[in-house]
Parts: sequence; C-alpha cells; structure tokens
Amino acid sequence: MYLIIEKELENISGGNLYNKQLVSVLSEWGIGVCVYKLNSEIKFEQWLSSLLPHSVIILDSIVGEPFVRVLKKRHYNFKIVYLCHLPMGLRLNAGKSQKVVLLNAEKQILKWSEFTICTSEFTEKYLQRLHESFISVVLKPQVGVPRAQLRVRRKKTTCNDDALNILCVGNIHVGKGQLKVIQGLLDFTDVPWNITFIAGQYFSDTDYLSEIQSIVDQLGLQSRVRLRFDLSGELLWEEYQQASVFVSLTEFETYGMALAEACSFGLPIVVNDVGGVRESTNKDSTVYLSNDKQSFTRCLRRIFYEPMFFENLKIAALKNADALNVRLDEHQASCAELRSRLSCLN
Repeated sequence: MYLIIEKELENISGGNLYNKQLVSVLSEWGIGVCVYKLNSEIKFEQWLSSLLPHSVIILDSIVGEPFVRVLKKRHYNFKIVYLCHLPMGLRLNAGKSQKVVLLNAEKQILKWSEFTICTSEFTEKYLQRLHESFISVVLKPQVGVPRAQLRVRRKKTTCNDDALNILCVGNIHVGKGQLKVIQGLLDFTDVPWNITFIAGQYFSDTDYLSEIQSIVDQLGLQSRVRLRFDLSGELLWEEYQQASVFVSLTEFETYGMALAEACSFGLPIVVNDVGGVRESTNKDSTVYLSNDKQSFTRCLRRIFYEPMFFENLKIAALKNADALNVRLDEHQASCAELRSRLSCLN
C-alpha cells in the first residue's frame, strides 16, 4: 500500500502540514510514500508498472490529473483511494480551460476509487455532487501547536499599544487576497500597523509575488510589510505569538488549518466567509466579511480602539481552540474507520 504525493513535504502550515500528519499516521500502519515530481511522468509510469497486482494506492489530489493521464495509457491492476484536501476543480491557479480538464480528471478518479478521504465537510459535500456513488471518510487535520506554546498564548491579554500587528498565513496567490489586504490597509491611516505574510515558497505564484513586492516598494511600505517563507516549528509559532490579529481575504478555503492555529494563540480572526472557514472558526471569535474593503478596515479599527471587543474575540478564539482539541476523539474514530476500510482492501 502506498501514498502518492507531489514533491517533498514543505515545513509550512495548511494542506502541506496536513499531509505531514497523514504521512505520519500511515507510516505507523506500514504504508509507504511515493513522491511524484511533475517533470518525471515516465519514471512515475515505470514505478506504477512495477507494483504488484492488487496493490492499493492512496492518491493525493495534487497529482490527480497527471495520474489520470498515465492510467489512460494502459491498464493497471491496482486499487485506488482518493485523498482530497483541495478539490482539483477548485484550484485557484487554474484557468477556465484547465479547470475543465481538472474537473474531468477528478470525476474519473472518483469513478476509479474504492473510497475517498476528505479533509473537510466542505470538500466532502463538493465531491458528492460529482459522483453519485461517492463513499468517503472525513479525516480533519489536528492543530499542530505544541502544548508549551498553548500555555504561552494566554500571556497576551491586550492588543499591542504601539501598532496593530497583522498576520496572514497562506501561499502567495491572487485568490488568497494578499494584495487586497495591503490595499485595504492603505485606507487605515489613523492606526499604526505592520503585516507579516507567511507562505510556502514552492506553491506561491511568482508573478503575483513580484506584483506585491513592486507595490510595496512603490509605496515605501518596506518597513511595514514582511514576506516570510517556509517557516516551521518555533519560528512559525513565534510569528503567531507576536501578532495582534489574523487576517485572510481568501476567495476560497477548505478546512482552514491556519485559522485553527490562529485560534490556538488567541488571535481574533478577520476572514472572508467562504468555503469551509466555519469548520475551524466560530462566530464569537471571528469577524466574517463579505469581501468588501470598507468592512475590513472598519473591523481592524474596532479591534485596535475597542479593548473589550478585542478581548472578547480573543477569549472566544481560545475557547474555540479548546473545542477543536476536544474533537480528538472524533479524529481518532475517523482514523479507526479509515484503517478498517484500508485493511478491507488488502
């Protein structure tokens, strides 16, 4: 039995961190990992040809479309389990024609698959609409914040007196809205602010990144806007600790791993109400936006100027984080169900 993923795992939160968690779980069960690189389709095809008959492959959605191309060339006698964090047809970096190709590939994989592992209820509902006999196990990620860091988080009780320190975690992409955040902050003239964007270098859009850097330079915001890549462990947690508020103007989200991490550090969350963001947040700790700049800056101003508003959001965020951790029993039950389903395939 093998798990097929794309590229070596990055040390960053979000979907990649979820893959790391799943790899750890599957490794304990004796399941191997195959790293598929997009420029090595021939080698990948050779590797598939070497598999024993009736082998089981757990296929990450990131490699779904090239996998379908390979399988259409010849018949392979193995079973497929589909692992989906972000549905292929919803990828932000795909154009209209490419999305059609990805959508058709995803439908084909769902037909071939014995069952699907979904990382959010949102993803499960989306895929159910694509395949009438859809069978799934929902296995949500666990927040990877060490307990020592969770104790530290409670020390911060007020918003920073000198500046509003804003944190935004997510790959640099137009659909993630980093430029919208900066543009919104330009109207935020009565409050000193700083913002840190944390992203995975490999999965970021280089053209969009260049556009952001160019605008930052033109406006002289170098001292206010920081871009940091591939942070993990203590370095990542340190950024959460120093932040006053977590912001995301994303156009799409599945589970929202970084949102759950932000709650663990008691950060008020300001986010567009899209996709599955409510699976890892709640209405008491989060200000849900409808993608308009005015409500974004108005919300940040309240967080800075109204201590009770800030404190109530913070307390609610910590409670939400505790509630997410309580769901460990639910996570363990899902793991047990997944292991049972996989064992039936051998």
